[in-house]
Amino acid sequence: MPTHCSIDNQQLALDLENIQRALPFPLLMLDAQQRLRRFNPAAHQQLGVDQTHLGQPVDALNHMLAVGDLINRLDDVSRDGNVRDIVLEGHPPGRLMIHPYLDHEGRTQGTLLFLKRDAAEEHLDWFEQRLLERATHFDPLTGLANRLLFNERLDNALDWSQRRGTRLAVLFMDLDNFKRINESLGHGIGDDLLKAVADRLRTVIRQEDTLARLGGDEFVVLLEHDIDIQGARSAALRLGAALESPIVVQGHQLRISISTGIALYPDDGTNADTLMRHADGAMYDAKRVGVGQFAFVDPGLSHRLREQLAMESALCRALETHTHELLLEYQPQIDLRNGQVTSFEALVRWQHPTLGRLPPARFLPLVRTMGLGQQLDRWALDTAIAQHHRWHEQGSPLARYGIAVNIMPEQLQPEQCRQTPLDAFLTAYHTPLDWLTLEITEEGLISESDITLAMLKRLRRLGIGLAIDDFGVGYANFAYIARLPINKVKLDMTLVQGVANERRSEILVEGLNRLLCGLDMSCIAEGVEDAALAAKLAQLGVASAQGFHYSRALSVDALPIWLERYQMPTS
Repeated sequence: MPTHCSIDNQQLALDLENIQRALPFPLLMLDAQQRLRRFNPAAHQQLGVDQTHLGQPVDALNHMLAVGDLINRLDDVSRDGNVRDIVLEGHPPGRLMIHPYLDHEGRTQGTLLFLKRDAAEEHLDWFEQRLLERATHFDPLTGLANRLLFNERLDNALDWSQRRGTRLAVLFMDLDNFKRINESLGHGIGDDLLKAVADRLRTVIRQEDTLARLGGDEFVVLLEHDIDIQGARSAALRLGAALESPIVVQGHQLRISISTGIALYPDDGTNADTLMRHADGAMYDAKRVGVGQFAFVDPGLSHRLREQLAMESALCRALETHTHELLLEYQPQIDLRNGQVTSFEALVRWQHPTLGRLPPARFLPLVRTMGLGQQLDRWALDTAIAQHHRWHEQGSPLARYGIAVNIMPEQLQPEQCRQTPLDAFLTAYHTPLDWLTLEITEEGLISESDITLAMLKRLRRLGIGLAIDDFGVGYANFAYIARLPINKVKLDMTLVQGVANERRSEILVEGLNRLLCGLDMSCIAEGVEDAALAAKLAQLGVASAQGFHYSRALSVDALPIWLERYQMPTS
């Protein structure tokens, strides 16, 4: 592991602050325009410098320093970058040390002034050297890493990634409309705003990442440890979110946002200059989209991720605001022995306000990656229970049938569930739920957890049916399944549809059906699309089926019409 990865930027900035405070002689830090930016306690105690002097030109302080021709001497340091050691007359005698601090290209960013009243204070050289080392690597305004330190970290990170074959990302950030704030309210407020922005950005990066201020209103972040596209995207979103609430500066409530360009190694460059240039270019692409946006070097990737972000925002809104965009549709399940309807499976649909009706494959994977599965499950259960209650109150024949609702595996693990445990959630309805079946994917049972087994048993005691969904294409352990209080198994459509023309599939389905029936589990075949397949499955002893042969999923309004028209076989 490279040593630079363990360096804590905030700790180093604090180190710099502590060294300044420890110095027993005055220290003044000037910017390139020779304005006072920082001072230490000794400068306040010995010279009378205070907060009112910040931002003032140094010639306004010369009466405290009593140095003849100070401005010209500062100009000389800025021009040639050499240290000046000025002997001061007076009682007691002393020295004024003028040190430049430089950017990565050797240009002077400002100067440090040390005022030593006792020329014999050579034992303080260690403090002075330590401070100068820190001053060359940290931005004097924000305490963040500066361009020089960032470039060193980036070079080291690239060397590490090249040797290990890992990925990294550079996020180049620019504040939106900062120039307008700076020019209208003054540089003092602008500087305080930059410090506040730096403090907020610090809070949302990982300890191993590097956050730097390059100058002006430009910041940059180095993300290491084999970062991927989604990791870089998440970091950009966190950085943007850190600035969403207003920042109060000297009584002004200011809103600021950042535009971010993201370059990935090795996709967008294999050296520091290329990555920085591409990240900078991507940042301008983000600005063209609008304030507070991010963009990758690959325009297609940026477009896809912006679409995904818009979809995520819309999905959160649909779940949280109950806009009726989300709805349940119901697909009939049919008894293959007599053709009668046995139950309905409730399937979630999303009527997007601009994209129209979206298929589950378009948004359910997003639900899982966003961690919204539990919230969606609870909404679906609440909606299905309410609908069944309405049917019962209306005296509808639909109230005679069961409803199956799909749930995420996390619902069965109380320690992973951020909400009320599932059994307690369902008990709170204070109504019989013997008509309800919960469908869990075979994949969700792979962990073979005793906690899951205990939850399933509690649900069965409530009279709730349990079904394994998409069975036959996963890796479930039959010994574990035999222990579960499951009463239904849904054979995956890829397995079922092979029965029509493959003898091996026919033998497999027939064998699975016999095995599961022996465990008191009835089989439901998914994806039945024609009468021939339905007849074949019935011949193999499969109990029930669902699919387009009988009906697509139907809305609440269409369901009673379909049921009335469905041709029930005569006994």
